[in-house]
Amino acid sequence: MSDSYSNPKFRYRLDIDGLRALAVLPVLLFHLDLGCPGGYVGVDVFFVISGFLITSIILKEAEDGSFSMLKFWERRIRRIVPALAVVVLFTIAVAACVLYPPQFRPFGKELVAQSTMVSNFYFWLQDGYFAPLSEHQPLLHTWSLAVEEQFYFIFPLLLIFLLKTKKSFSVILIIAVGSLLWSIHGVNAYPAATFYLLPARAWELLLGSILAMSITRVTLPRGLREISGILGLLLILFPVFFYTSNTPFPGLAALPPCLGAFLIIASNVQGENDQSSPLTSRLLSLPPIVWVGKISYSLYLWHWPLIVFLKYASIDEPSLQLRLGVMFLSIILAWLSWRFVEAPFRKKTTQVSHKRAFKSFGYITALFIILGVLIYKMDGIPSRFSAATLAYAVTDSQKKDHEDTLPEIIKNKRLTLLLRDRDDLTPLPVLVWGDSHARSTIPLFQSLCEEHQANIYIAHQSGTPPILGVIHPPNIPDLKLNQSIVELIKKQRIQHVVLIARWEHHPEKDNTPGLRDPSSPNKSGIEVFDHGLKLTVKTLHAAGVKVWIMKQVPSQKVYPPRFLANAYRYGYSENDYLPKIGLTVSEHLKCQELTHRTIDALPALGARILDPLTLLTNDNGYCIMEADGHSIYYDDNHLSKHGALWLKPLFAPLFEQFAPPNVDKTQ
Repeated sequence: MSDSYSNPKFRYRLDIDGLRALAVLPVLLFHLDLGCPGGYVGVDVFFVISGFLITSIILKEAEDGSFSMLKFWERRIRRIVPALAVVVLFTIAVAACVLYPPQFRPFGKELVAQSTMVSNFYFWLQDGYFAPLSEHQPLLHTWSLAVEEQFYFIFPLLLIFLLKTKKSFSVILIIAVGSLLWSIHGVNAYPAATFYLLPARAWELLLGSILAMSITRVTLPRGLREISGILGLLLILFPVFFYTSNTPFPGLAALPPCLGAFLIIASNVQGENDQSSPLTSRLLSLPPIVWVGKISYSLYLWHWPLIVFLKYASIDEPSLQLRLGVMFLSIILAWLSWRFVEAPFRKKTTQVSHKRAFKSFGYITALFIILGVLIYKMDGIPSRFSAATLAYAVTDSQKKDHEDTLPEIIKNKRLTLLLRDRDDLTPLPVLVWGDSHARSTIPLFQSLCEEHQANIYIAHQSGTPPILGVIHPPNIPDLKLNQSIVELIKKQRIQHVVLIARWEHHPEKDNTPGLRDPSSPNKSGIEVFDHGLKLTVKTLHAAGVKVWIMKQVPSQKVYPPRFLANAYRYGYSENDYLPKIGLTVSEHLKCQELTHRTIDALPALGARILDPLTLLTNDNGYCIMEADGHSIYYDDNHLSKHGALWLKPLFAPLFEQFAPPNVDKTQ
């Protein structure tokens, strides 16, 4: 194939602005929970559009001999930075008024990551795009901008180089296929990295590039162009309405929306904006749709911080009216931003020297980095709030030196003592074993150990239930992991094992994949849970170990530290309000119904059941979220330090059994 990519027909296309509208509106509706459960695929449509337009511009300028990386990046600065800077300044100001220190402090890191164009790397290392705590990250949506910016750094230089080799199309195609294959592999093996990082997303941008490099080579018949446009529209709309947050993504699931964008752009190959265009292009060229497309970048920037602040400042789930209000406010601010910030800075009449454009970019970047560092170093500036508000908002989960211990235990082939800094204390033959819920109880067991002048063992890892014979992709890659713990229990002659976990999280729930038994792949998650937990108890009992199982603490519907702080701050903390909020006891029991069915049957196998519910409910029939002016949770399901200590009456009698009579219990 010839590498002469002259594209004289490349010009402004109304339908591409319309396609931008088709990309941004599902994202907006998805984030507002307004009927588009797969609306996040709009970002992928944006990637294809960006790849197509950027490549078309580079090819045209390369053909003219006018391409310059300096001019290319100046255009990127003019296109991206002004509106982004305004939104970020707004976000900083509102975050300073709304976010409590536990969220405002990491916001400083978000700000630095966004300013240095690596926010996708930052959020990759956090909880994930669909995690509940993502709703506390006002700059989360800038991950996609970082992906594009990193692409803009690499791709122009690569393309200009390849154009001289006469193999540009083939090489770009090979890279795109490689990126797609990596995305397909990584969506299960490395889901967070695959979602956020460029190597697994590059194929989406390169799909647009491939179209730009080949668009003038093929002339499609009118009928085929009509079919292509309609098919493309359906390929975008299907995932918008039928994907969910549980759909493994990107991988193969990203192909339909990306191919849909590809087909819609290709269907109007001549770039007409008249009646000769395919039906889909004419629909996307309607003035209201084009108008939304024009403000789509600003709309994408504005909507997410507004949603975060609405949810964060609320004392209840935002109503439909409030969510619709945020949608219209986002559109209004997006239009203002486009009209008075985006458009003026992109006009030739406002053009300034390259040097001044880059200098302004440097000043803005430096300002945001400095502010981000200050926010982080000042611990989120707690002086902004009263002591009573901070008592709710700021929680402490456990000592930082207790990270997940299972890898360390397996490596050292020895169980880990709980009080590592007090190895002089008598080690009792007791092991607390579980997932992150076991980790959240560390302050409780530390306190009891100090009181009894003793030490016990701890084994925990997030997302890993203490159940034998199961896997829980992707959190338990090694089936032998828990079996190794059992072998160490026998080796170190452990006599008591306390199992603590987020039990209801591990069977299937809300279409999420649950536990699997490799030897019986057709079993459901709850069947695997039932068999695995019973097998664990039987195995330990056969080894002479007494097994104690704590039922799960209630999982709240809201984020208690923020909720309680807001309730106090806004005057809703009276006695007739706080006792009647949160999860009801009946809701908790219904949520735990399947797992309780298994756990309640375990005493017949020799296990003893501990139920924290009696300590975590009130006379109004609600599962409490606070005690003595503190949140007993540090998120919606893990106990805070205060909450862990609140369970001391449940476990204190056990230590009377655990600790031998000759142990000195005085300090």
